[in-house]
Amino acid sequence: MFDFRYHAVSLVAVLVALVAGVLLGVAIGDAGLVSSAEKSVRESLRGDVDSAREQRRETQRNLDAERRYSTAAYPLPLPPMPFDNFSTNAYGLSKSGMIYMTKMMSRQAGQDGVRVNAIAPGVTMSEATKKIVPDFAIKGLKAGSPMGMTLEPDDLTGTAV
Repeated sequence: MFDFRYHAVSLVAVLVALVAGVLLGVAIGDAGLVSSAEKSVRESLRGDVDSAREQRRETQRNLDAERRYSTAAYPLPLPPMPFDNFSTNAYGLSKSGMIYMTKMMSRQAGQDGVRVNAIAPGVTMSEATKKIVPDFAIKGLKAGSPMGMTLEPDDLTGTAV
């Protein structure tokens, strides 16, 4: 029933395969196949990082040139402020869009005798505005205003009927 020779031969075959695998692994490691592949991967990654850094530098140069142009072409009565507050930008963009839409609707509907109007005051110094707008910005708003002052909530009273 139990054949010792079969099990002994199987065990010897497994040990021979194990020794051959270890020797083959050592030979491959000594031949530099693994280290050359690692070197190739490192060089490729280094090239990708260098390329990304150069793209960043080029993008920064373009951004700086755009800022210089914008500052020269569109001087502001306010000191430069970072535009990282999306809600402020979104408000200004949506307000500009509403003004333009009102003008376009007025042109189209005016042909049929329909009037289209909008009330779009500038920054109004409400209590909420006074809490979030810094003093230097308020001074800039006053300096950039034709009348040298800001809008107060009472200035808008009675505008719409």
